[in-house]
Amino acid sequence: MARKAAVSLKWHGAQFLHVLDDEIKGIIVRTTRRYQRILQDMMRGPKTGAIYRVAKTPTKGDRKAGRSFRSHQASAPGEPPGIWFGRLRQSIVSEMNRIAVGVWETVVGTSIKPEPGEERSYPQMLEEGTVNMEPRPMWRPALEQVRSEADQLIKGK
Repeated sequence: MARKAAVSLKWHGAQFLHVLDDEIKGIIVRTTRRYQRILQDMMRGPKTGAIYRVAKTPTKGDRKAGRSFRSHQASAPGEPPGIWFGRLRQSIVSEMNRIAVGVWETVVGTSIKPEPGEERSYPQMLEEGTVNMEPRPMWRPALEQVRSEADQLIKGK
């Protein structure tokens, strides 16, 4: 007598979506961290702009007597900004929001706000330039680099 075989399939859609959501979140987190590292590394790189003589510690006492000096090489037009005190580098922040299952939004920016009476913040002026300064782009070039890396990460390469 022939036996009959029965196969039953169960769809665990909700569990699958949560696993997928966790994978997507992981990719977004890694990509966001990479973007922040690229931005910071771009500022650390060598610069070819003007060289300035600046006080090692800019305090009132140093201004009055016997300051010691160091050199600072600024970025040239078209280069990412150079690091002077590190305020811009330290201000890079990110925020992630889950919009729906499998849909995430991440925003990378700076905590530096425009000065009173100014329309643009210091990082915006560096990125876009001003009437007195050519652009020192870093946000867009870093985004282009991280986009190609994210594509490879998603494709599993």
